[in-house]
Amino acid sequence: MMCDLIYASSRAKFVLPEVNLGLIPGAGGTQRFTSALGKFRAMKAILLGTPVSSEEALSCGLVCDMFKDGQVLDKTIDAAAQVAARGGVAVQLAKEAICRADDSCRDDAFERSLYYFAFGTEEKATRVEAFLRR
Repeated sequence: MMCDLIYASSRAKFVLPEVNLGLIPGAGGTQRFTSALGKFRAMKAILLGTPVSSEEALSCGLVCDMFKDGQVLDKTIDAAAQVAARGGVAVQLAKEAICRADDSCRDDAFERSLYYFAFGTEEKATRVEAFLRR
């Protein structure tokens, strides 16, 4: 979710399973999902581990495009070539401006502090241990 462009196949599913391990999604995951999906769909996806289909991800803006199976890699390479063909400085400046606008309401430090707190809990240790024993 930290990519500049996210493409999905029609069969893709997006899942944040960290709560099952006694953790929370890190690296802005809670905030990016909430921004894209809205509060209640993000709650459902994160708290219940409910997968987000590629159709739902496309309709809410979590992904920028969806392709038939077998086309994603070619379409992604094509998009990368198009970006690379543009002016490097202009692309970088545009990315900076877009990311600054997108990040204006995020609080990474708060999410990071919650993530670190969860990482040190007994619940996390127990759940990760159980997961690794499978």
